[in-house]
Amino acid sequence: MDATRPIWPRPPRRPQTTNLDGETNLKARTALSQTQAASTDAAIGRLACILECPAPNEHIHSFDARLAPTADAALLPLTTTQLLLQATHLRCTAWVYGVAVYTGNQTKLGCNKKKPATKGTQTDAFINRVSVGIFAFQLVLAAALGAAGNVWQAANGGGAWFLATSATPSWYTPLIIPARFLLLNSTMIPISLKLTMDLCKLAYARYIDRDSAMMGASREAGAVCNSTSLSEDLGQVQCVVSRANLCEWLAPVVRPGAHRSTLPRSPPLDAGAC
Repeated sequence: MDATRPIWPRPPRRPQTTNLDGETNLKARTALSQTQAASTDAAIGRLACILECPAPNEHIHSFDARLAPTADAALLPLTTTQLLLQATHLRCTAWVYGVAVYTGNQTKLGCNKKKPATKGTQTDAFINRVSVGIFAFQLVLAAALGAAGNVWQAANGGGAWFLATSATPSWYTPLIIPARFLLLNSTMIPISLKLTMDLCKLAYARYIDRDSAMMGASREAGAVCNSTSLSEDLGQVQCVVSRANLCEWLAPVVRPGAHRSTLPRSPPLDAGAC
């Protein structure tokens, strides 16, 4: 649940929001100065606050609420500094007083639960556009040739005994010839197109795994393609930039003056070759 923290003792509480935004630093959360004095159960029981909160939304970095410490007091603005979100971990404190304002799927985390977008490559998008265009052309071609066939059949079909046309046509008779043309033109989009593309992606992924230009100087580790769905986009990567923060012990200070270490230096890490 999401809870607003109008009441808690000083110093500021520091929740960790790694599960929400990936940041490992602690965020300071404090109560309003008008409610910080209420830090016991008895003081909490004597409070009669009025809290106005916005409707549930997915914005985790905004909280436009208002709080009145007493029934006749003016409303004071609340921000994310007074909000503790669901899925956060409270650090540097053992307890807090708070009011649950959102629960269940109405919390900010619950409002952010969405179906992940389907990942696709530029090649897939291009093939989909071409396939849609070809199918639209097939429909236009089938409609034009079907209309011409229906006109010819109405004028000359009675004398063509080998067509076996019915003397009493049904409601679907005008659709027969267009459907035949659509079936004849169905080979414009090959059924094996997707299968061929998947096999090509598999081959791309194997080439990426064995690409010597993506290996470091030691030739012990290189690129690893864990998914074949994005292999052609991975194949466009020409340079891998890696940065490592290396700390080396050079000189301890045990008294005024520095003593340089005589330990041999370790070779720098291999960040990969471009």
